[in-house]
Amino acid sequence: MKTILILAASIFSLSSLAKIEKRHFSHLVKSSTEEGVQAKVERAIPLIRKGKIKSMSQIASHCWPNSRRTIKVLGVRTGKRYRVDSHDNLEPYFVGIISYVHKSCRQ
Repeated sequence: MKTILILAASIFSLSSLAKIEKRHFSHLVKSSTEEGVQAKVERAIPLIRKGKIKSMSQIASHCWPNSRRTIKVLGVRTGKRYRVDSHDNLEPYFVGIISYVHKSCRQ
């Protein structure tokens, strides 16, 4: 019983040393049409709020738990961009960037 109490106390003391902070992340979607970007954004927002879609920096930040209470979507920016194809022509595509914040990330 003493061993269990010592182990529990040491785990609690180590977890209390880690600072918990709020961190900002973003998720990028691309499509050839503006309607395609809008559809992808509408599908991605609920998945981000549930923690099913994570950015690489969010995974490295040890953010937990992933729930609707800890993840808040801040906004979406959309825009038109261009890339140069093999014939030196401009080819348009659309981008949507979903900004969100996770309120429980360890340092």
